[in-house]
Amino acid sequence: LILVQNPPTVFVLWLLLIHKLLYRSKLVVDCHNYGYTIAACSGWALWAVRLLEFLEIGGMKWCDSILTVSEAMSGDLHGRVGFAMPISCCYDRPVADNIAKVSRERAREVLLRYVTNHPATKASGICHNLEGVTWLAAAAVAFRENVHIVVCSTSYTPDESIDWVVEASSEAAEAGRRVLLVITGKGAGRGPIEQLSSRLTTLNPYLSVAQLFVDYADYHSVLRAADLGVSSHRSSSGLDLPMKVVDMFTAGIPVLSYYYPTVGEQIDFKHTYQTKRELVQLLKQRLDARTLDTAHTLDAAHPSTARDTRTWEEEWRAKVHCVFDELLS
Repeated sequence: LILVQNPPTVFVLWLLLIHKLLYRSKLVVDCHNYGYTIAACSGWALWAVRLLEFLEIGGMKWCDSILTVSEAMSGDLHGRVGFAMPISCCYDRPVADNIAKVSRERAREVLLRYVTNHPATKASGICHNLEGVTWLAAAAVAFRENVHIVVCSTSYTPDESIDWVVEASSEAAEAGRRVLLVITGKGAGRGPIEQLSSRLTTLNPYLSVAQLFVDYADYHSVLRAADLGVSSHRSSSGLDLPMKVVDMFTAGIPVLSYYYPTVGEQIDFKHTYQTKRELVQLLKQRLDARTLDTAHTLDAAHPSTARDTRTWEEEWRAKVHCVFDELLS
């Protein structure tokens, strides 16, 4: 049995189909999104996007089973590859070993280390208003009331609006509400965000921005240090769900997410935004409330379900083991 993730394996998929034909192996595609929609967002020519779509969807028609990350994607694929194809939705879920095991105090000490003297900061990070960043991180360790940490994980891709997060954080930051925005990740689109962050932190002394690429061992600690997480993932297909939100759930922090219909499978719609103005209002509301909890994170829009309590291992056993058993029997 061969399990392959898509994207980015459209061309590998066709090689595996040849292998399947020659050796009678079983092929399962783990579909996280549609590669052709990502190509369209990246500026590919229309003919190239259409060709990629033909190869991607056409290739999946010949596999033995498909796993998806959302019910919406499962429904879409059923309509495109046929209802005879076994398709199962397996949600991304927190890994049990990582779930909120680090104390908030310890997590903020890890963040303070990153924004002051950690080698990774010098090599892969930049702090806008460095004095403010250091002061805010230190104040956050002491849990001062008017200091708020907002975290946003990103790959700086075209289907994210990190500029909205920076601008909204600047509008939310004021005398009684100092904001440290921590942006984790790396990518080709990082440069413009550095310029925007530098300009806004110069104009607003109550805002500090730290753009960091942290070690994986510290990643969930840096997320847990925050009061609030923000996802700017727009979804190129409108059918996938942001893994970064799952990372924030794992860290035990509440999340605001950009709205598109499928995201309702992951987070309550009342904690979503569609415009920068809505994000500003939600940031002010959530940071001022000081009643932040995780009650509205996993599947709160569907309280009748029990999926919110599943870890990744439990989800995998419930949704995938039976698929593999049937294919191998």
